[in-house]
Amino acid sequence: MSCSREGFNLFNRYGRGCFWSYLKRGKFQPLMWEDTFYQTWCWIVGHKIYNAGEGNGKDQREEWACRRCHQYISQKKGKK
Repeated sequence: MSCSREGFNLFNRYGRGCFWSYLKRGKFQPLMWEDTFYQTWCWIVGHKIYNAGEGNGKDQREEWACRRCHQYISQKKGKK
């Protein structure tokens, strides 16, 4: 089973809407910094790749993702 959350990227319309709806209710989302600026940082510097499929059972395929921006890289291979 997977889990997802709202995105708070201020560079797209959906993320701005989520951010402003939380702000109107008096809640500030610190995930806004992560969603907005970490993607840009990874684009400049490069991803910090890890195996996101580790520890989920023997038959789990390797799934590579970035620790900073949480972007899915691929199921086949990645660099540590």
